[in-house]
Amino acid sequence: MADVPLESLLADWVDGTLDVAGERVLLERLRSASPAERSAAARNALVDRLIRLDARGPLDAEAVLRALPARAGARLASRVMRRIDETTGVVPARPRRQTPWRAARGLRWAPAAAAVLLVAATAAAWLVVRAARPRLPYGLHVDGSPVARGEVVYAADGPVRLDLGGYCRIRLDPTSALRIEGRKGDEQVYLERGRLACEVDPGHGAFAVRTEIGTVAVCGTAFDLALENVDPGRPTAGRRLVVSVSEGSVRLAGPAGDRLVRAGETAVVDPAVAAGPYTPDDEGFVRHWLLLEPIPVEPWIPEQTEGAMGPLLDRARLPNVPLPRAGDRVTVAGRSLAWRPHALDGWWAVDLESFAQSVHGTEDGVLFHGATYVVCDREIPDARLSAGSDDSSAWFLNGREVLRIYADRYVEKDMRSAPVTLRKGVNILAFTVYNRDGPTAACARFVNADGNPVRGFTVTLTPPEDGR
Repeated sequence: MADVPLESLLADWVDGTLDVAGERVLLERLRSASPAERSAAARNALVDRLIRLDARGPLDAEAVLRALPARAGARLASRVMRRIDETTGVVPARPRRQTPWRAARGLRWAPAAAAVLLVAATAAAWLVVRAARPRLPYGLHVDGSPVARGEVVYAADGPVRLDLGGYCRIRLDPTSALRIEGRKGDEQVYLERGRLACEVDPGHGAFAVRTEIGTVAVCGTAFDLALENVDPGRPTAGRRLVVSVSEGSVRLAGPAGDRLVRAGETAVVDPAVAAGPYTPDDEGFVRHWLLLEPIPVEPWIPEQTEGAMGPLLDRARLPNVPLPRAGDRVTVAGRSLAWRPHALDGWWAVDLESFAQSVHGTEDGVLFHGATYVVCDREIPDARLSAGSDDSSAWFLNGREVLRIYADRYVEKDMRSAPVTLRKGVNILAFTVYNRDGPTAACARFVNADGNPVRGFTVTLTPPEDGR
């Protein structure tokens, strides 16, 4: 079998006709082949058979995984698919001790039950700590066979089951991948993609799930953890981490510092959007906002006149969250909506159209709410809030409406303004925008009597701890 071309071995394996001895030969051949040889073999054997892609195009690893024969052992599939993925550029080579977050240390499971939901891109993972049960002898196993730390495990057509240390059991769903890390009594996995479910016996050791954005260590708690695309339509825009705690508390450790997230709270970590403080841009425009996920409005309102829009803006006040922070959720008309951090790109206006498309799917017939915290070292009297919107909007400072815009046209700078006083300390600037259809945006800045930008304040997305 040593004379059989590598691509033929791969093709037989994909077709399910390669025996156990052939699988061993395939693995050794992949290990000894050069990257160019592996890449060529993968394309010749897999592209034509499985996904019918142009040979010059990228290899579709998800299609390959779905097509793998069920009889192929999970450990072999893990090694082979990792080789294929890395050498054809489908996924980057697995990271080596590099992550934008530090793993939280010193935290251990408490006897209380715990649950974890982990979502990687569009998939998810659950971790459930149940009542203690008889422990298996210590070891690391995949579908009953020993496995070593550092190995990447792929699930092909069916789920793969892992046992870590005799107290943690994992079910890895099809087309998913994880790497086994940690050490005895301190088990850890790195979810590369897909979905998994875990059961952990309390009182026997620690367990953590890492992702490319962060690590969560828990102690007698239940929480959801989501690793999601900032913009599903633009995967290169990056991903953010969303953690919602339902019981107990969790500690998030990262470059921005540690934060304790308690029951009923949600934390959002967006590497591109920190909490601040920030200064306005050169023209004075506020560039950092918290945006509530869009609220559909029924019936659709075609006219952007005061008569048509006034009643909607009268009742569409900011949801009852006096001091929202990134990740907080509110319920509006039976829908659970989250506050999301947002930073302007090169434009001076908040691109509500792109925001709506990324989290809601459509920008038509929806209501937007935005808020930010304006922090002043001193009182600033005789200022003016100058705003613009597409379509109609209402603007609020410290809970009081100060400005309305009725518009059925593209957003412009300084469409309307109103006199305001910025008090010393924290001021809450908020807006509500209704968009009938098409592009939608909003902008705001503070100017003086001459129309020049007001200086002497910063903007932050984090409310003051004392609520003032």
